[in-house]
Amino acid sequence: MILQKYGVQLDSLQYKDIQMVRSWRNAEFVQKNMLFDKKLTPKMQEDWFARLNESDIYLMIIHQSIQIGIIHVKNIDWKKRKGEAGIFIGNLNYHKSYIPMLAIACLMDSFFYDFSFTELTAKVKKGNKTALDFNYFFGYELVAKGNNFHSLLVSKDLYSKSKMKLSKILKPFEVGNLILDLSSEEKNHLLLRK
Repeated sequence: MILQKYGVQLDSLQYKDIQMVRSWRNAEFVQKNMLFDKKLTPKMQEDWFARLNESDIYLMIIHQSIQIGIIHVKNIDWKKRKGEAGIFIGNLNYHKSYIPMLAIACLMDSFFYDFSFTELTAKVKKGNKTALDFNYFFGYELVAKGNNFHSLLVSKDLYSKSKMKLSKILKPFEVGNLILDLSSEEKNHLLLRK
């Protein structure tokens, strides 16, 4: 799968990249904000990748041919068109840039407007105010507080309302329509299961 909009490209995560992703995930600035905050071994990463299935979509965030992080929708319920979204930036040069915002907008546009999802959820580790505020910016609302994390939810309507505010920020990065490059299997899941 390839999704491209706002100057970013989101490509399906490939096996060849999983150890680089593991090194990003083990970086202290990423790890401290994860619900599972233990160091990942190469074997743990291999096992995780082998368990991914049709209800998990993990995409590499690419900006100007540079891989910078991972964005995903996992635990997808295809009938209800719902899933849990998340992101992390592993390339420290892009950690506090505008690129994560563009990647999230690309993903949310695709899932809400092209793939007809009704809602996305997110879990944010308690104490990660930056991520919490970032999610609110995209229309997410707090639905529950757990011991270690906050549960958030955004519907298509909530995202569309927040996108009106985002449009001034996103406008300079709109260089055409969303590019979707999907395999036959992905088309079956994402476009035909409506």
